[in-house]
Amino acid sequence: RKAERETTYLAAIIEGTEDVAAIKDLDGRIIAVNQAYLRVAKKTLAEVIGKTEAEIWRGSVADAVIDEWRAVDLRAQQLAPGEKILEEHTYEVTPKRTMSIKTFPIFDKHRALIATADISSDITARKEMEEALRESEKKYRVLFENLQDVFYRADHDGNILLASPSAERVLGYTLEEARLVNLTRDI
Repeated sequence: RKAERETTYLAAIIEGTEDVAAIKDLDGRIIAVNQAYLRVAKKTLAEVIGKTEAEIWRGSVADAVIDEWRAVDLRAQQLAPGEKILEEHTYEVTPKRTMSIKTFPIFDKHRALIATADISSDITARKEMEEALRESEKKYRVLFENLQDVFYRADHDGNILLASPSAERVLGYTLEEARLVNLTRDI
């Protein structure tokens, strides 16, 4: 009874997530998917159960990508319990999407391999934010390194944490020396 309740809870978690989840038998045929998978595939459960990903996705995903998915499943079949393959892929669809994909083997209670599973999380927004941050940091660095005035940042105790390269020209301190200055004690 407890095991049945836990299974129900886990199924609810998988169904409730926006992550795409699929379980495939050792021949690569779909044996279970969540609603997110069906939404992305634009298929019904009856249209995916018993089918390979090649049968489901051919025509909307490049053959090379489908072949790579199968190769990852086969690699996952070689893993020990608890191990997983973690990859990121960017798919050139409209709009472009970046996915984090975890693929792992599933074993029965006797530790016999019975299936593989994958869970794909859309990390496009995170990747876009990371790229925007890199661009912002690059612009800030160019501005900071070319300042004519001295710019510094210090902590509450007066220790210089950061100084612009102009500090050497204006104050006579190298960047390393400026970081050793304590504004409260030394100036």
